[in-house]
Order: sequence, then C-alpha cells, then structure tokens
Amino acid sequence: MPCLLIYGDSGMGKTKIIERFRRDFPAEFDPKTGIEHPPIVVMEMPPGPEERRFYAQLLDTLKAPSYGQERLDVLERTA
Repeated sequence: MPCLLIYGDSGMGKTKIIERFRRDFPAEFDPKTGIEHPPIVVMEMPPGPEERRFYAQLLDTLKAPSYGQERLDVLERTA
C-alpha cells in the first residue's frame, strides 16, 4: 500500500493537496456491514516522535476501538 507524508512550512498548500485527494477519492459506505471504507487516511502527526503515539493516533483516526495501554506490537498489528 503506497504512503505519502506531506511536510512543509505554513502556507505551502499542504491542506489544499489533502482536500483535493479527499474530494477526488471519497469514502465508500458498505450498507451490508454499515462500515465506511476511506481510501485515504489523513491524520496529523503527534508532536512527539514515538511509535506508540503514532499508532494510537492512526487507530483513533480510523475510529478503531481503544483498550487503553496496549503494547507497541499490539498497536502495530491492529493498525
């Protein structure tokens, strides 16, 4: 699965790029399961460079259930 990190100074157009992708590739809703499948996941990186915080933020963005203080390997597998 391809990934993209957009980084740049304020006012460089990062948000416009993300908004364009969201508009061009909207989430699809599966009426049988009642689950929305977004082809693009957009999240703001946590301020600290810790893997645990990254995976916690990713799972929160995906609206995945959270069970508290999971180990890093569990967070990684879940994501």
